Amino acid sequence: MRFGALVFLLVAACGNDVECIEVETNCERLYEPTFDNVFTQTLEAKCGIAGPCHNAQAARGGVVYVDADEAYELLVDDGRVVPGDPGCSLLVQRVESTRGTFVMPPGNMLSEQERCSIRQWVENGAQR
Repeated sequence: MRFGALVFLLVAACGNDVECIEVETNCERLYEPTFDNVFTQTLEAKCGIAGPCHNAQAARGGVVYVDADEAYELLVDDGRVVPGDPGCSLLVQRVESTRGTFVMPPGNMLSEQERCSIRQWVENGAQR
């Protein structure tokens, strides 16, 4: 096993023991920050059914954005989203990233307003 893969496994195994980032939640959002909006307008539309990475065939990172209930479970119940803490939530870190393979979606960063909606949904408790 390569060193990089080992580090990734250790970080993944530690759950919330990841390095948090600074994010702005006092921002102009694209849509009302509810899970249904985040799912249908961003995750499903750009990353799942219409996207190349998180559809039923690709399932990158074991994440599929086709069914809202399953997506919520993968994000919140499995710890990829920390309710109330967008800076420590992997979903937010990935959509905010501007570096290499961590840019989500690849090649075309979400708009600031769209990312704002996601950050506000997480900050507001990531309710279903």
